Amino acid sequence: NSAVTTFFAPCIDLVVQTFPEFPTVLANQTFNWIVDITNSGRSIAAQDVRFENLLGSEFTINGVPSCQTTFGNADCITLFDIDGNFISGNIPNMEAGSTVRITIPVDAPNYGGAFINTAEAIPSPQNNEELTPETNISISSVQVLAPTLEKDFNPEIIFTNEISTLTF
Repeated sequence: NSAVTTFFAPCIDLVVQTFPEFPTVLANQTFNWIVDITNSGRSIAAQDVRFENLLGSEFTINGVPSCQTTFGNADCITLFDIDGNFISGNIPNMEAGSTVRITIPVDAPNYGGAFINTAEAIPSPQNNEELTPETNISISSVQVLAPTLEKDFNPEIIFTNEISTLTF
């Protein structure tokens, strides 16, 4: 009989979830896009995780994004790079079982529709081995309600050669 030795490499398991503060917003409404990044409790510490977020071009970033550790031990992003609607930053360390929350303040567009946000956590290949990279990206949408337009005809009924005024 021969003995077989199996080596298991320590891995991380990041999970990213992005969602709007409210599932439906009004045109021009201010709200937050929220991104939660979690390092699974069965992982080792994740080091040098790059955060990337692409907001739909319909949104306007109206403030500085923030980062807070909501569970466990993790170092938050201290400096965000913003280029148009692309936001990035570095999470230096996330212990197993930790979660960081990134909040991005935005203004909804002045018209209605369903618009998306895409967030991703990219572990440094020099420092980490990712267990399930397919959970490192999250895409979510928000429904922006179109403004309502009220109109009034005065008088409402006219006959030939009469004039009605349309008011918005």
